[in-house]
Amino acid sequence: MRRPVRTALIRAVSKGQPLDSGIVLGRISAIAAIVALLATACTRGSTSTSAKASPTPPSPSAAALNWTSCGGGFQCANLTVPLDYANPDNGKTIQLALIRKPALDQANRIGSVLTNPGGPGASGIQYLREAAGGMLNLNKRFDLVGFDPRGVGQSSPVRCLTGPQEDAFNAIDPVWDDPQEKAAGIQADKDFAAGCQRMSGDILPFVDTESAARDMDQIRAAVGDAKLTYLGFSYGSFLGETYAHPFPPTSARSRSTASSTRRSRRTTCCSSR
Repeated sequence: MRRPVRTALIRAVSKGQPLDSGIVLGRISAIAAIVALLATACTRGSTSTSAKASPTPPSPSAAALNWTSCGGGFQCANLTVPLDYANPDNGKTIQLALIRKPALDQANRIGSVLTNPGGPGASGIQYLREAAGGMLNLNKRFDLVGFDPRGVGQSSPVRCLTGPQEDAFNAIDPVWDDPQEKAAGIQADKDFAAGCQRMSGDILPFVDTESAARDMDQIRAAVGDAKLTYLGFSYGSFLGETYAHPFPPTSARSRSTASSTRRSRRTTCCSSR
């Protein structure tokens, strides 16, 4: 019996490491459902504190970003955002890691383009470092901005296993040859999910697309743009569509380059011009 493919979250957050761009929440399996159930049932016992944000999003204030050089012509900064947008005044916050490549023609700079490579769970910081060289025309008059979404990479990462726990987890035979191996594999996945709840239970209920979209509006305000100019690929285009629903006055227009289905690889760009 072949063991079901574990979600990519396993290797991404194990060993106490943050989510990584190449191995992210892509192949969802039963363990993802276990994590979700634990987050819903164990973390919060009342629907009044749901992770779903309020229908009318508050207008973010322009935060002062402390951009510092981080190599290769890039600048990096951290932005503090609410953990729970349904209760933004409860004092609980997380840090988002940002990166930008300043516009090459600063005298004729238009604004910023926020980017997301998809996933979900891919590192926007790593993506921009690798992709900025292919965006020279766009970078001429726009700052290119990337970010690690909440729970990913350098942005308050979700963690599930310690180093020794990961070693034990990876040592389990991935092919279940008998009922005993199957039982051991299922128990290992349950233990992994419990580890996510134990180590990252405070943030798990808030690692969702709607919260990430609201983070994007916080970033828009922090970089000083009146409207969001956004470039998203694959899941990143769905993230852009999600942003456009609560923030239509801010997002201007959007378009897709391919099918409108969520699984297609497409681009959504919300432009201020």
